[in-house]
Amino acid sequence: MLLYSAGSIAFGLALWRVRTLPRWTAVFIGLSAPLIGIIGLSLGEAQTVGSALLTVAGLAIAWTAVRSPSPRSAPAPAL
Repeated sequence: MLLYSAGSIAFGLALWRVRTLPRWTAVFIGLSAPLIGIIGLSLGEAQTVGSALLTVAGLAIAWTAVRSPSPRSAPAPAL
């Protein structure tokens, strides 16, 4: 659980630095794993909150990825 939490926090920090996604998604992802894995062992409600944060952040990231314009490829050279 500690490695899961550390990885989630590191992923949240990476998302925070990228700045292509909403910053609140980075906070939600960074908080979700400690809530699910560490605090959730003693408080069952924390697992529900952590899962909700992870779900909302994942949906927001997917929505942002779908809504962002795709980069245009360079036209093929004429022969």
